[in-house]
Amino acid sequence: MHKIYVGANLGIQSVNYKQQIISYESRENVTVGPKSFTFTDYVHSSGSGVNFKLGILYQPIDQLRFGAAIHTPTSLSMKDKYSTYCETQLGDSTMTCDSPEGEFEYNILSPFRANASICYIPNENLLINLDYDLANYNAIKMRSDDYDFAAETQKIMDNYKVGHCVKLGLEYRLGVLNMRLGGAYYSSPYKSSSPNSSSDTWLASAGLGFRTNYFFFDIAYSYLANSYVYYMYEGLVSSDQSKVSFSRNQISFTIGCKF
Repeated sequence: MHKIYVGANLGIQSVNYKQQIISYESRENVTVGPKSFTFTDYVHSSGSGVNFKLGILYQPIDQLRFGAAIHTPTSLSMKDKYSTYCETQLGDSTMTCDSPEGEFEYNILSPFRANASICYIPNENLLINLDYDLANYNAIKMRSDDYDFAAETQKIMDNYKVGHCVKLGLEYRLGVLNMRLGGAYYSSPYKSSSPNSSSDTWLASAGLGFRTNYFFFDIAYSYLANSYVYYMYEGLVSSDQSKVSFSRNQISFTIGCKF
């Protein structure tokens, strides 16, 4: 009766992350001792993983749809490569020292996720969609053959909590053209004891699509903004915190054919 739809997806994830932090200090008008010091810390993390998604859609009437889905945790096999380099200027001489490149392999189990949605279609031109997402961040797990990650796992449980996301989208159809507006709110995944407990994220988007029975093309713009606290040094060395405001502008294109 075209009332219930079930879908499943097997996903393969890829990770490729590079970070280089350069710390530089200098002294002016120095005749004795070091004039400058540069320390470079480099990390390259890469890996891949797999997950599974299952969803169901129920449409009791043509104007109303209800949806729900679960996303299993992603099991990622990771490898880190890391090295350091330092350079000091003493008078007219420059001294350098670098470490050999290190490697470390480990596994990460990402959070379990669940989703619920409701879609209202008052007429053939207008569509309104509301989504709710849940992610259990304090269930992240790490393990390795060479290290048990007990302290890190406990720190994740102490600092992270369940994250929530609410999304609202509007689409207006004018013949083969689709005009869209959307917004999303992501609650902070950190517990109140963390300095980043108020790092909520906001997103706004707009898009335009062209669709026929066999071809579609979409262009979308999104703006994301949040803030968080950053420490240059953590662990045994304490440092002052910095409040970082982050924003991202993104334009995406999608083109496809139906058979």
